[in-house]
Amino acid sequence: MQKLNDYCTCEAKLRGDEFVGIRNDGCLEICFPAGYFKNDDAIAELDEDELRQDIMQLFDVLSDSELIEVHENSNIIGRDVEKSSSDFPMLAYVNLLRNFMEYGYYSEQEVVFKQGGNGKVDWNRTIKTLRPDVVNDSVVYLDPVTRQTDNNECELISLIHKFCVWDAAKRIGFVFGVDIQEPPALDFDYEMFSSVLMTKASKTFHDRALAIFQDMLRIVEYLGKNVSDENVIPDEFYFGVNSFAPVWEAMIERIFGTEHREDYYPNCGWVIDGKNAGRVEMRPDTIMKVDDKIFVLDSKYYTYGIDGRTLPQSESITKQLAYAEFAEQKIGKTVYNVFLMPYCAGAVTAENFLYPFKMKYLGYAYSDWKNTDVAKGLVKPYHKIHGVLLDIKNVMQNYSKSNAAQKQFANVITTANKKGP
Repeated sequence: MQKLNDYCTCEAKLRGDEFVGIRNDGCLEICFPAGYFKNDDAIAELDEDELRQDIMQLFDVLSDSELIEVHENSNIIGRDVEKSSSDFPMLAYVNLLRNFMEYGYYSEQEVVFKQGGNGKVDWNRTIKTLRPDVVNDSVVYLDPVTRQTDNNECELISLIHKFCVWDAAKRIGFVFGVDIQEPPALDFDYEMFSSVLMTKASKTFHDRALAIFQDMLRIVEYLGKNVSDENVIPDEFYFGVNSFAPVWEAMIERIFGTEHREDYYPNCGWVIDGKNAGRVEMRPDTIMKVDDKIFVLDSKYYTYGIDGRTLPQSESITKQLAYAEFAEQKIGKTVYNVFLMPYCAGAVTAENFLYPFKMKYLGYAYSDWKNTDVAKGLVKPYHKIHGVLLDIKNVMQNYSKSNAAQKQFANVITTANKKGP
């Protein structure tokens, strides 16, 4: 059996493959974003339990629906544009397997109460609900209330659970070391499975059981969308993004964004024959305000911090200058410009780290039509577009809003800006 490490790579982007996530298009593969590990050799040396935690971290990020809301161009949660796959319910599969590993297959005995028939007499219910008969001067209950088990329905829900666990193990069981060879007793039946699960979910008040039923329902819905007319469920699936850049931008916005970006949108447009022919908004990625200073941030999922290649070029530099100049004119505050790029802190020595996110100052970009010479008195702080590297693994582990990170980041930029060319 292959080791978990053999399925993982962090070098796909360096080979021109932008996909990040897990996919099976005939070959199972988990693609981490560039910089999460030093290289694939580093992955091969990792302990499997540690790597499993990293995989769960990747799945958590790709399952965060709020990242989509933060960045309107994100395309997360199991949608592969080129192959048009349906949404893959990764968390449902993960939850189901974790529950199975802890508790085993789901089973229950549903108790029903009936008057008469076989079963253990429930005297409390009998006395409360029935009037006794008098027979030979004795008080008797001829048809007492009995407790009976609905074995058919209980067995059916167990069989559906076994089917879903088997399907989960077939797809992502290798992540957890779960391998189920025995096929399920039931063939997939969308109508029956979904009907039984919805009925069970509506009746239960047990939190764990409800969570299991809801996860199973999500899996059944996914399978129902992908099953063939011959009732064959394809092994292929995709859960991830074709470009991690929007996810990187969304995480940076979550950590550093303090202002409404819409307030900082400059507009461009045409006037034809004296009439406005429409205009286009220019949209900065993130606006951060610390004290009385404004920072215009551009998140770049570039590989310079990993392989020393690919820095933001003239188009990006020019846009940042335009954003910052507009912000200065509109807000009247001191404005700074920054490019934020990922890197792998595990690939460098620790003495240059600045916490949180192991920040590392890179340098700055400039334009020869904007003055960067402080001595001449014409320079604006935003004429330098500073470059800062953040450890992508640290960012993915904690991308919630951080005042400490904002203040540290602001200090890095303002300190660097005071230095000469």
